[in-house]
Amino acid sequence: MAIVILNSCKKENITNSNNDDNSQQHSTYSTAMVAYKTNDEEEVTLSVGEQMVNPYTVSNMQNAADRLGLGRIISKNHYYIRFLPKTSEEIVTLVDNREIRVFEFPLERKLTGNACGYHDPTLPDNQVTWLYASIPVTQPYPTNIHHAILADLYIPTDEEYVLEATALEIAGYKELAEEMRANAVGKKEGAMATTAYKPKGTIKLYNNTLQKEEGLRNVKITLTTFFKWNDVWTDENGNFTATKNFLVPVDMWITFENSRASVRTQSGSVFPYYRHLGNGKTMYKTIWDNWGVYWKVATVHNSAEEFNEWNANENVMGPPANLRIWIRNENGSTVNLTGAAPMLSKGNFGIVFNQWWNWFMAGAPSFYVNLVLVAFRAYTPDVIILLDKDQVIGSLEISETMYHELAHASHFSKVGSQFWGIYVNEIINNSFRDFENPYAGCQSANGGLISISEAWAFYRGYWFSWLKYNSVNALGNFYWDALETWTTSPAQGAEGCIRHPFFWDIFDDANWEPNNGITDKVNGGSWVSPNFTNQKMFDCMENTTRSPQQYRDLFIQRYGQSQASQINQLFQTYGY
Repeated sequence: MAIVILNSCKKENITNSNNDDNSQQHSTYSTAMVAYKTNDEEEVTLSVGEQMVNPYTVSNMQNAADRLGLGRIISKNHYYIRFLPKTSEEIVTLVDNREIRVFEFPLERKLTGNACGYHDPTLPDNQVTWLYASIPVTQPYPTNIHHAILADLYIPTDEEYVLEATALEIAGYKELAEEMRANAVGKKEGAMATTAYKPKGTIKLYNNTLQKEEGLRNVKITLTTFFKWNDVWTDENGNFTATKNFLVPVDMWITFENSRASVRTQSGSVFPYYRHLGNGKTMYKTIWDNWGVYWKVATVHNSAEEFNEWNANENVMGPPANLRIWIRNENGSTVNLTGAAPMLSKGNFGIVFNQWWNWFMAGAPSFYVNLVLVAFRAYTPDVIILLDKDQVIGSLEISETMYHELAHASHFSKVGSQFWGIYVNEIINNSFRDFENPYAGCQSANGGLISISEAWAFYRGYWFSWLKYNSVNALGNFYWDALETWTTSPAQGAEGCIRHPFFWDIFDDANWEPNNGITDKVNGGSWVSPNFTNQKMFDCMENTTRSPQQYRDLFIQRYGQSQASQINQLFQTYGY
C-alpha cells in the first residue's frame, strides 16, 4: 500500500536556495540559540517515577483540618479515577470529552521525560493505556467504560490555602507548603492570598525561511499541579494567561490542538502531540529544537492556522472543524515533501482502512505498530504530512505542503463525500497501475476531476506561500513563476496535465504574463479591487464541476460573461 498515499498528492521538487546553501549555518546557529533561548532537552517519551504520597485524599485533608483545629469533617468533593477504554468509540468519548479532562499518565506520580507517548508497561502494546482524571462528585462520567476509583479527594478552594499547605506538609511536600504559607502571611482562612497569581507566558516559533520568531497561535497550554488543571489557548502572538488562580508554581504543557485541528505523530499516544514546557509561574520560550519533531509539529500547526485565517479573509469556505492532521516520519522527504488529504474521519465513502494503515506504518517495529494502531483507529486521519524528523526542512516547504493539503480539505467541505470518494479512489487505482503516475496523465476515467481538484490545491498552496514569503529575496522567482506557469512543459511529467496557473491568470490583470506561450487577455482588475476574487473562483468548485472545461463554463456563466471570449481563449492555450 506504500504506493497509494505516497503519490496521492505528489509534489515536484521544491527548494529554497537560501535554506539549502546555509543548512549547516542554520544547524549551528539554532543549536547555540537553543541553549540560550529555550534549553530544550532532546525529545524523551514520558515515564513515571517514584510513587508519591497523595496530599489530597480525604484522610490526609482530615489530618490537616485536625492539626489546624478547624473542627470540621472533610468530605470528598472529587473522585480520582482511571479509565481503560476498550474500543475506538470509548477512546474518543474520553479524550474528546468537554466535561471531564483525562490524562494518559498518573496524576500523583513523579514524571520524567518531556514528550507524549506514555504507555503503562503492564498493558499489552495493542491496548490503550490507562487514562486518569480528577472529577467532581457532582459531575457525571461514562460509567459504562471500564474504570476504577483510585481515591476519594478533597480539593480545597482558593480561599482554603492554609488547609492545602498543611496537607502538603503532612504528605512530605515541605517546600511547596512553605511557599504556600509564605503567600498566606498576614492572612486568615477565607481571604485569598495577595500573592496568588495567574501563570502566563509567550510561546514563539522560529521561522527558518524568514529567519525570525513568530507567535505560536491558538495552541493549547495546560497548567497543572497535582489534581488541579487549567486549559488556555495562546493568542495570535503566542501569549497566554491562566484563567484560574494558583499559589505554587505549575507544570506547563503545550498540546497541538484547538477546535479547528489537532496534530498527531507516530508517538503511540491517543492524544495530539504534546510537550512539557517546564515548571514555574511564567514561561517564555521559542521553539527551535534544532529543527526536530517538536519544531516541525509546531510549524505544521502554525501553517494550518495561517491557512484558516487567510481563507476566511477571502470568504472561501474552510476545512471541516476538528480536522485530524497526522505527521509520519519519512526518511528522505526533505527535498520532495509529500502529503495526502483522504478525509477519512469526515467522509462517508468506501476507503479500506487497512490500506491506509499499512502504508502509514510500513517498516516500523511490530511493538511500535501496535501502539500507534490504537490511536490511528480512534483518530483516522484527514490530512497526512510526511516529514523527515532527522533532517533540516525549511519553514517554507512545510507551509506550502500544508496549504496545498488544506486547500484539498477546503474543497472537500464544498463537494462532500461522493465527489471525494471518486477522487481518492481514482488516485489509488492509478497508483496500482503505475507507481510513478498516480494522476494517469489525467487520462483515466475521472482524469478531469483529478485535474481540477489538484489544480486548485496547487494554486492555493503557491498563492499563500507567495503571500507569506515573498519578502525573502533569496526565495527567487520560484513561487511567482509557479503562479504564472508550470515549471516544465505541460506535456512533461506525471503532473503535466494539472495546469493550475489558469486560476492566477483569471485573478491577475493580464499585465503580469511572462513569455510562456499562454494567451491571457482576461482582465482580473486591480489587487485592491479585483474583478474575479478567490471567493468567486472557489464558488465554481461545485460537486458537479469535474473537469477544467466544466469549471470554465460555470465560471463564465456566473461571473465572466463580459469576458467570455478571453476566458475561452485562456483555457484553450492551456489545452482545455
